[in-house]
Amino acid sequence: MIRAIVFLLLLSSSAYCQTQFYVSPAGNDASTGTLLLPWKTVQFALDNSVPGCTIYLMGGTYQENVNATISGTAGNYITLTNYNNQVAIIDGTSSSGGPLLYLSGIQYFKVIGIEFANYTQNDAQGILIDGSSSNIQIQNNKIHDIHFSSNASDVPNANTNAQPLIVYGDNASNAITNLTISGNEIFNCRTGFSEGLAVNGNVDGFTVFENKVHDNSNIGIDIIGHEGTSSNPSTDQARNGIISWNNTWNNVSSYATSGGIYVDGAKDCIIENNTCFGNGWGIEIGCEAIGQSTDNITVRNNLVYRNLEGGIVIGGYDYPSNSGKVVFSSVHGNTIAENHISSNSSGELIISYTENCTFKSNLVYTSSNDFLVGSDANSTFLVLDFNLYYSTTSTQFSYNSNVLSSLVSWRSNSGGDFTSLQTDPLLVNPISNNYHLTANSPAIDHGDSSYIPLAGETDIDTMSRRQNARVDIGADEFGTAVGIQETELEQSEFKSFDFSNSQITIDFKKPLEKNSIIYLYDDQGRLLAKKEVKKGDNTVVLDIQRAAGIYFIKMNRSVLKIVL
Repeated sequence: MIRAIVFLLLLSSSAYCQTQFYVSPAGNDASTGTLLLPWKTVQFALDNSVPGCTIYLMGGTYQENVNATISGTAGNYITLTNYNNQVAIIDGTSSSGGPLLYLSGIQYFKVIGIEFANYTQNDAQGILIDGSSSNIQIQNNKIHDIHFSSNASDVPNANTNAQPLIVYGDNASNAITNLTISGNEIFNCRTGFSEGLAVNGNVDGFTVFENKVHDNSNIGIDIIGHEGTSSNPSTDQARNGIISWNNTWNNVSSYATSGGIYVDGAKDCIIENNTCFGNGWGIEIGCEAIGQSTDNITVRNNLVYRNLEGGIVIGGYDYPSNSGKVVFSSVHGNTIAENHISSNSSGELIISYTENCTFKSNLVYTSSNDFLVGSDANSTFLVLDFNLYYSTTSTQFSYNSNVLSSLVSWRSNSGGDFTSLQTDPLLVNPISNNYHLTANSPAIDHGDSSYIPLAGETDIDTMSRRQNARVDIGADEFGTAVGIQETELEQSEFKSFDFSNSQITIDFKKPLEKNSIIYLYDDQGRLLAKKEVKKGDNTVVLDIQRAAGIYFIKMNRSVLKIVL
């Protein structure tokens, strides 16, 4: 009898201490949730999770809608992830309603490496975060085929929506805080009047980093305020956010002009180092709510090219009658090029109603007769300077609907750009979308003479934003490989490399402990290739066109110098 009691106590203690749980479509919820005896449903695993545990989803399809019901604690996150790089899909094909994954009022929770897919109904949602959630990390997931209708020809209206990844700060008193959305891919979604990735309402402190948002039927990334998501108007704005290193492309709406990145009513956000192409507009900073404002938005070091109707668009589009306004914001150090794919193109840089906004050190380039800059006359305290403008055809600006044919006329009408340049920036190869500066570019060392980059600020290639005494114009900072210093081999993650057939194969010392991005640079610090490497990878192959020269491979804090 005593032995039996001891055995039961040991069994109970073992179950209590279990911090790794496993789920498989072939499992059984009546089993123990171990690797050999996995559970069957994700919901059962979430309901039986404990702070500090990891729930591993084995490869396969899970036909269920799941709600996180238990929070982690500081230093003891609950992690929901795929097992051993297997493809685990939470699938909405047979769903009767609700988000595929719902986090409401949840704390200290990670979602990593899961696929959310195939959910079609009005108001379908992939991942929904709301309530007073905090310390949430959504990382390296794939979200696709979330549709408001099964008919691809259906015309959307204000009542038809689908939301692949949506964050609603709907608690008026307690903001969603410490939110990270990184490394995800959101694609092939028909979202109706909604967006691919949205942060809305009372959200204070968030990062949207290195996501790929593409081929969706409306806005790619949207940061929102003043929609009544929070019942308290003073907290009804997403704020204190950094939106950086995202790629957005082919996010095009059938009923309106959709941005790759859109800030609508938010405040105190930085939009930096993003690449946007093939969208309706590249980056839009606006405010749709009448009588409200979008405040203190910084748009810097972004590459915005070949969007359909415009590059960077900022301001209240119909202030004060039908929109709000944009105030105390800045657009600087961006490359804005060739944004005239559609016949409805309105120009490279479009400025509607703004107050106390600044536009400096931007490289604006076009090969069409579209406007380099179009601006309404009623903006107040508008500052423009240190920009470079160039058109390979006829130069055109628009000020208060008047077409101006030269920078001189633009200066006279706008009251700015007095030290800006109108000249060929001498880019590497605009035809092939290479907008880097060549060694003789007049943009070098001609940016804002008073601008001091912030600590850690980089150009679009992750190089130091200022190579010499003064920043360059545009998103590319030309120079030698300042900041790329070879890491001692014994201190790096690299083991060896091999070059053959225009490819470099890099071997790592051990399988990677996390998903990472590896970069290939030339000796001028220009980015030649960029590739994601997955947790557990032992090697990576990079394509390279040049057969001789000095190159740098950078990953995390490791740098490898290669001489070919």
